[in-house]
Amino acid sequence: MADVKISDLTVETAPLSTALVEIETALGASKKVNLSNLTKGFPWTTIHGESNTAGIPAASSANAGHLWHDTQANTILRSDGSVWAIWTYDQDYADNNLQPLDAELTAIAGLTSAADKGIQFTGAGTAGMFDLTAAGKALLDDADAGAQRTTLGLGGAAVLAVGTTAGTVAAGDHTHTQFTTQAQATWEAGAGTTESVVSPAKIAAAIAALAPSSAAGTATFLIRSPLQNEPPASAFATLDTRNSIPCLDFDAAADESAIFSGFAPEAIVLTSGIIARIVWAATSATSGNVRWRVKFERRTTDQDSDSWDTATEATGAANGTSGICTTTEITCTTIDSIVAGDSFRVCVTRVGTDGTNDTMTGDAELVSVELRAA
Repeated sequence: MADVKISDLTVETAPLSTALVEIETALGASKKVNLSNLTKGFPWTTIHGESNTAGIPAASSANAGHLWHDTQANTILRSDGSVWAIWTYDQDYADNNLQPLDAELTAIAGLTSAADKGIQFTGAGTAGMFDLTAAGKALLDDADAGAQRTTLGLGGAAVLAVGTTAGTVAAGDHTHTQFTTQAQATWEAGAGTTESVVSPAKIAAAIAALAPSSAAGTATFLIRSPLQNEPPASAFATLDTRNSIPCLDFDAAADESAIFSGFAPEAIVLTSGIIARIVWAATSATSGNVRWRVKFERRTTDQDSDSWDTATEATGAANGTSGICTTTEITCTTIDSIVAGDSFRVCVTRVGTDGTNDTMTGDAELVSVELRAA
């Protein structure tokens, strides 16, 4: 069979068809050679259809790239210009730096490239594009995880395990129940400013300032006005007003009383007694003294009868102006054993029948009664 020039193959001729069948037989059924392949840039310049190598010419630059079909050995030889060697279908791709046809490459070749896009395989032999954001690319070019944490702005806690011991971070539902040794020492010592450190001593001081005093002091725990009077059945002070201010009138030369109820607050300490402060003014007098008596009853007895403890008395002088109040303070140590939480009554009496100590003429107008822990 004569040489066939690839550049001359414009139609399939019988001699060419015969040569192609012979080449296909040598290459194997899976390697097809057809006219369309021969016109797509393959470097086959001449195809020899000889049945053996008896007539093969010496390899030279003149037949470089030529193929020789040895039908006896069923092989294809190719000249590289110096020697003839057995040639396979894929050899031409390697010799000429061409990529064999591949499904994955075909999938990639079918994509349309664009800025800020990446390529990924979406399945076997399929590919797609995905967005590459500036943040994503900033992570991709980092050399290691440490560099990526820096890019993300993560601190040292990002590499710590979750736990409750030193060198760990707390879980989201963890409640801290202890200080570090240094922080606890600072807290217990009360170091730092009031704003930054609240120590046990400072907490105790704050509580003490709010609590009633356990020693002689001025912790007020009860204030009563004339409108809260629970008058006795007889010999009681009369409710009146002065400049629309409620007051209780205690007559001269008589023993008239007013009674008030109350509770001793929780945690109050009354071991030193109770201080009763009586605020009063004279109706018209500008001189003279008023004798006041105070007594207590703890509500632990039958309410059908009175059970007052021993009374305590003191004298107060009228102000030189009848409308100005005087405060008479009486410290009572006989308080019927009243303690914190007790309900009690206090009775305030003007001892007008004491002609020696009660010398003021006219009414004494009680404005308020205050009780303090002594």
